Amino acid sequence: MKKNIYLILLISVTLFSCKSKEKGFSVAKKSHEESLLQADVIFIEAATEKNKGNKDKALALYQKGLTLPGDKAPIHYELSKLYAEENDIEKANFHINEALKIDATNNWYWKFYIKLGRSENDFNKVEQGYLELIKLNPKDVDYLTELSDIYLAKPDYDKA
Repeated sequence: MKKNIYLILLISVTLFSCKSKEKGFSVAKKSHEESLLQADVIFIEAATEKNKGNKDKALALYQKGLTLPGDKAPIHYELSKLYAEENDIEKANFHINEALKIDATNNWYWKFYIKLGRSENDFNKVEQGYLELIKLNPKDVDYLTELSDIYLAKPDYDKA
């Protein structure tokens, strides 16, 4: 599997190199594309290590991914989940907040934000998460139901 990924990446890099010469892209552009490709490879390797249960390797690879160009939101999201599994809630919160700063339209990030809020019994955080999900998905009544359950548990009967 890993060999197949490397083979596909090698072919992709070769194709990008050919296109770069044909279109006259600068060396800097080519280098940036290779860095983005390297970031994708590291993200895939980190996810693979996480799935194998090698959390330390996954953490190190995700941290390395933060130093490379490309979209950092998925990396922060994955780091948040890993730190939450290790019960390091402070770091988990930091990384989910970073992911949301980059992409506040991602439902998965908000759902994990809510999960962290629940684990901390932070009703305000959970409420904020559901309000954002409702803004993003106004037709999804499940989020409204969940929010009203939160208000009943608070108890804040006026809002429920």
